Amino acid sequence: MIVYITCRGEPNPIGSESRFPSDRPFYPSAQEAIILFHIRVQLGDPMTHQQQHGGELVFGYTYTLFVHRKALCEVYERQCGDMNASVEESLGIPDIPAHVEYNSGLEDEMIVDDDDSDGWESVGSDNGDDMAIRSTDNDPIPIPWSSWGPPITRWLPADTSSTRWITTTAGQRAVLIGQSQHGVRQYVVLDFNPGNVRRVERMLESLSPGVESRLHSFRHMESVETEGVFTDSIISELPFVGCTSEGVHPWNGALMDEERVLGLVVSIGSSTFSQFH
Repeated sequence: MIVYITCRGEPNPIGSESRFPSDRPFYPSAQEAIILFHIRVQLGDPMTHQQQHGGELVFGYTYTLFVHRKALCEVYERQCGDMNASVEESLGIPDIPAHVEYNSGLEDEMIVDDDDSDGWESVGSDNGDDMAIRSTDNDPIPIPWSSWGPPITRWLPADTSSTRWITTTAGQRAVLIGQSQHGVRQYVVLDFNPGNVRRVERMLESLSPGVESRLHSFRHMESVETEGVFTDSIISELPFVGCTSEGVHPWNGALMDEERVLGLVVSIGSSTFSQFH
């Protein structure tokens, strides 16, 4: 069960006639901004999950998903932009009546199962790979994750990160910090700007062997452990760089805007903010 999904993107798009009440020389692009999703999944039966997957008794998992707003909009425009074409034509699926099996003579046999109770019908193949799910009414049409997600997204496990506050992105950057009740933590600024990723990678290549850096590049493909939550492996490969703070801080959370990172310390009955540039 999905307990919650929270979403954050900064800045948000504005109308062409709108004006920023500021004298800043430039503003980050709303279309290029990174969008963050915190997703909390509750397990139906923690005891059964523990028996099936081993380990400690857990009641749920939290994940963080990053994607550029422009890339997410392009998925929609690519899949659903041609409103005059039928769903079957836009996805390359033959028009098959519900409750009818279709054998084209090809390797895969297309099966359509219709359930009038939920308004959906699925078009799949006998090898278990879904070709598409199409709506029998005016409901939104799901787009299979594998057809768009991996190249433009980055999933991170967030069970040990502070996700209480959502104001953790600005432009193409985001700040993460581990949960802290009594100890101190380093924070990490993630940068998804492709130009910054390339620049940092060149800097890292020029470092002498053995020299440690607070900068790290993440371009390789990573898989999120399914833990019995997802039916398939969740692969993501959106490049980014991370910069770890030079010092440690007794913070419970970290927020950010275009100019600063804000450290947040929470005590009983009050909240104290610690600001630095």
